[in-house]
Amino acid sequence: MLTNPSAKVSSGRIHLALLLLAAGGVSIANGLVLPLLAQWADADVRHVAALVAIYPLGAAVAAPLWARVAERMGLKPILVLGLVGYAAAFAALGQTDIAGLYAIRLLAGVFAAAVLPTTLALATALASDEQHRAHQFTWLYSAILAGDLGALLGARSVGDGAVLWAAGVLATIAGATAVLAPHQAASSTQAESAGKAGTSLLLAIAIVAGAAIALLHTAMVTASSLTHGTFSWLLGGCGLVMLAAQVAPITRRCLASAASRFLAPILLLLAVGLGAAAISKSLLAMAVAFLLVGWSAASLRLGTAFLAARGGGAPPVRKLGSQFSATAAGQAVAAAAVISGAGRNLLAVAALLILILGAVTLRQARSMRAGPCNDA
Repeated sequence: MLTNPSAKVSSGRIHLALLLLAAGGVSIANGLVLPLLAQWADADVRHVAALVAIYPLGAAVAAPLWARVAERMGLKPILVLGLVGYAAAFAALGQTDIAGLYAIRLLAGVFAAAVLPTTLALATALASDEQHRAHQFTWLYSAILAGDLGALLGARSVGDGAVLWAAGVLATIAGATAVLAPHQAASSTQAESAGKAGTSLLLAIAIVAGAAIALLHTAMVTASSLTHGTFSWLLGGCGLVMLAAQVAPITRRCLASAASRFLAPILLLLAVGLGAAAISKSLLAMAVAFLLVGWSAASLRLGTAFLAARGGGAPPVRKLGSQFSATAAGQAVAAAAVISGAGRNLLAVAALLILILGAVTLRQARSMRAGPCNDA
């Protein structure tokens, strides 16, 4: 039976578009509510920071569990279930008291963990080769990390209308996914495994990348000197930078040809950004530092996910679930640390630890004898 190449390409584009809508819809919806948390929590800084932290906490716990279920049920049912659950939880935001708000944020994190790693696992299953997978991962992570752009919508609307509208969009995406997304088993990959040491290093990098983004978000959302509008635009600008980090041509080239060496210099940039944030005095200097942190943390999340899915042995969805869980755990711990009042000292300590991790990563990459980034 002959296969029409143009039909196959068209089908692949439809599938990628669906995955982009699913990942982007969940992420942008979360970004939309971040500027609204202060309003819903009556501007109580500790409640606001805790509401930021509880979302990744739910995701960290649920991601490995969803991955195990996906191995039995397949990827598509988990993706649709996650979208429906997220839409339902999202629709209830702003309609409850503070205790209910905590519960809803926790559930939203749980369902986000069903959606985001599964989109990456589907992209891995559908990719024809490493270059194709690099192309799909860069676009998917663009959608995932463009979630901060949702803050710009939050800047425009401080009522519940935008939240209900976003919930309706998510439900529509879930319906389209149920009809059009391909049925795909969570099969194992035949690629070479990174080994236990390499996997542990990837998870450590994922933790610090998640922690860096959480430090950025929590520092901004709890800053009394930032107005609602300033916070929204600053967070939206960070989202644009993280989006640019994913779609830059060099990112795709490095992923496909030398992903392991891609991580060490980005860790150095992250340490510089956190260190600059710790000593910055003006809003402009802080904004520049945050943009640098956003760029490097976004690139690290992409790189660790790409390498995690490549590892042999366990199905990619399980490895991606672990990577997503590690990232979310880093976010939750960092947000909790900000609640404790560690402040800028935490940024300086984080910068030092990341420098050490960068040196270890560089040594690991050299031992793997990865080549330079080539054209994909």
